Parts: sequence; C-alpha cells; structure tokens
Amino acid sequence: MTSVSSRTLPELDDNLALAASKFATYAELRADVAARIRERKIADAARQR
Repeated sequence: MTSVSSRTLPELDDNLALAASKFATYAELRADVAARIRERKIADAARQR
C-alpha cells in the first residue's frame, strides 16, 4: 500500500440543509426524510397484502 485516503464529510447542520434541499434547518430536512421513509414503508406494506 502506498497511500491512505479519507473522506471529509460535511457537518449535519443548517448549512447542509440549505445547500442540499429546500429546507432552512437540518431539523426540517430530517423530519421530511423521516416522513417520506415512513410513507414509503406503509405503501410497500399495502402492496404486499
């Protein structure tokens, strides 16, 4: 092995939320992602019945 590399990930904060989404805060972004995951799980469960 001749080199080692590592990734620097952005902080999970309001700046990330503003840059990566339509939300002003990280809490809003996180709540939206959680709601979409929950809705998807419900839809998937309904399709499997």
